[in-house]
Amino acid sequence: MKTALFIATILLLSCRRIANDEDAIRSMINDLIAADNRSDLESVLTHYASDATLMPPGKVSISGIEKLRENYKNIFAGTRLELATKIEGVEINRFSALAWGYNTGKAISLKDSSIRVINDKYVAHLVKEKGEWKIERLIWNSE
Repeated sequence: MKTALFIATILLLSCRRIANDEDAIRSMINDLIAADNRSDLESVLTHYASDATLMPPGKVSISGIEKLRENYKNIFAGTRLELATKIEGVEINRFSALAWGYNTGKAISLKDSSIRVINDKYVAHLVKEKGEWKIERLIWNSE
């Protein structure tokens, strides 16, 4: 009986940890989109692992925090983002997690006010760094 109670307790604690991790991941992704919309470079970068890689459609991968900094600096210098995210799922294992969903909205050129409609689907691979979920790999494409 004690063994069954012990196993049940472990399972319950594990489920709570997974639920808390899922909430943390969903919150982190929403915070990242809000930082994108504010063009807040430093806040955006806090959501990525130090060895993160972005895999944009039709372009060369961007790896490492300094390359990500340069990429976002260029984006924010010429574009204002108005994005929303819909997180469709989160899957967590012992050492990492996957999150997937859609980003919609628009990218508005600061030069001529032209608008590019955003309708992207994404998959993010996440890891924990110092107890916080960070994006390690991000791949997306347009619908």
